[in-house]
Amino acid sequence: MAFAVADRVKETSTTTGTGTLNLGGAEPGYQTFVAGVGTGNTTYYAIVNRATSEFEVGIGTVTDAAPDTLSRDTIISSSNGGSAVNFSAGTKDVICTLPSEKSYVLDNAGDTTISADLSVTSISGSGAGLTTLNASNVSSGTLSNDRLDTVPTTKGGTGLTTIGSANQVLAVNGGGTALEYQTISADITGVTAGNGLTGGGTTGDVTLNVGAGTGIDVSADAVAVDVSDFMTNGADNRVVTATGTDAMNAEANMTFDGSVLSVTGNVNASSTFNGSGAGLTTLNASNVSSGTLNNARLSAVPNSALDNSSITINGTTIALGSSGDIVAGTEWQAVTSTNVTATASQGIFMNSTGGPKTVTLPSSPTIGDEVSVIDYAGTSETNNITIGRNGSNIQGSATDFTLATNRGSVTFVYSDGTQGWLIRDRMSGWGG
Repeated sequence: MAFAVADRVKETSTTTGTGTLNLGGAEPGYQTFVAGVGTGNTTYYAIVNRATSEFEVGIGTVTDAAPDTLSRDTIISSSNGGSAVNFSAGTKDVICTLPSEKSYVLDNAGDTTISADLSVTSISGSGAGLTTLNASNVSSGTLSNDRLDTVPTTKGGTGLTTIGSANQVLAVNGGGTALEYQTISADITGVTAGNGLTGGGTTGDVTLNVGAGTGIDVSADAVAVDVSDFMTNGADNRVVTATGTDAMNAEANMTFDGSVLSVTGNVNASSTFNGSGAGLTTLNASNVSSGTLNNARLSAVPNSALDNSSITINGTTIALGSSGDIVAGTEWQAVTSTNVTATASQGIFMNSTGGPKTVTLPSSPTIGDEVSVIDYAGTSETNNITIGRNGSNIQGSATDFTLATNRGSVTFVYSDGTQGWLIRDRMSGWGG
């Protein structure tokens, strides 16, 4: 679909209301909308009722049909304050036009102002008359470097307008807020091996090695602690020797006197603790897989841990211990002006002001399912509302139902595969 306009396009119409116009053919000396604009294309239109002061200017879509039609998609101006006109009876002239709101003219100084986007294939000339430019894409020509912004650091640049001097490096300033050129003065005069390391040097490539020692095994790609050098498993089942005692006492969070290990911090174990645990006086564990815990030591189970803290009835969730309203019956939906597929227990307010509409019944109904439809705007006589059967019978027939009475309503209830949807309530409209 494209937007198009054409010269000498004029037809008549006798359509009333606010919907799509049925076109009555070209006037003498003019061509039809289908011939000039083309089917499926949108165009500017003007509609004038010859018998009244009704008029409307807007954008519509042309359709080649029997008869040809013109939809009224966007209203630009009208005798109804800029809204769609509810045309009364009589002959209307329908022409392809150029609205004043959509045209640009030169003023008395020869200038024009364009407030929307301007799309052109090319602009000829040097552009010397441009005094202010803010363009995201300039594909050719030459721009003075003075016109280019400094690339900020947030866009991958340096944020600087000048380059530093020889042997300077680009670094973050002392405040950590921007980049600047700095002179770095630092010499490495030697590398000395510290405790546990060997090697070092003052020139060339320098290598440091981990020094081997008691309890430390060094290989080409790993350094490991040899537990056998300070751990034993003697007859008294002590797992730490005197050597281990000295090492553990050096840690701030544990002491060992040869028989009792006191830990003041956390103990992390990847496997299990052996023994009954009878000597434990304080415990805070998230996983105890065996043994018996005193009930007095168990904290209360919170409500959030229960999986039955609420109940849902007919789509309404109510927490246990509280109250609420349970809504049953038809669930009425917001007013709609588009075709919809209903679900069981739904009520549809259908607005067919803009043209015929369709409400499609559920595809896999079960016995007792109900769907209600009401002509919301009282326009179904002009713009019928079709109830699509969606594969099931209606009143025992494989035929869709048509709601064609202004302000009419109908309620269907599903029975079985033979009769399908049966009409439970049906009401003719009034007041419309």
